[in-house]
Amino acid sequence: NDRGAAVANTHLLNAKLAELQPNDTLFISNRTFWVAGGVRAINFQSVTIRLDGTLRFLPGRDGWPLQRTCGINPLQPIRGKTCVQEAFYIANVSGLILTSNGTGTLDGSGQAWW
Repeated sequence: NDRGAAVANTHLLNAKLAELQPNDTLFISNRTFWVAGGVRAINFQSVTIRLDGTLRFLPGRDGWPLQRTCGINPLQPIRGKTCVQEAFYIANVSGLILTSNGTGTLDGSGQAWW
């Protein structure tokens, strides 16, 4: 994994998600893209996200964006006064279609979290 690429990919994905307008489709091609958590899909309606590739999240907490509003999610352990952001946070959306050609994967690299 490449932490620098993961952070850059997360910023790019968040920028593309923020640009979505009603009836838009965000297409993620059939490749593996490292991301660093903190992916935000907020405040949109009637959009499609087509994931044909893999979004692979960095294993462990190193490189993940931090936040100070912690304690709401019991699966989000607090370290000091911060915690890592959720992997993929979706809020205030309607008409969201998540689809794939059958190859799309969200790989949370979960082993490091347990």
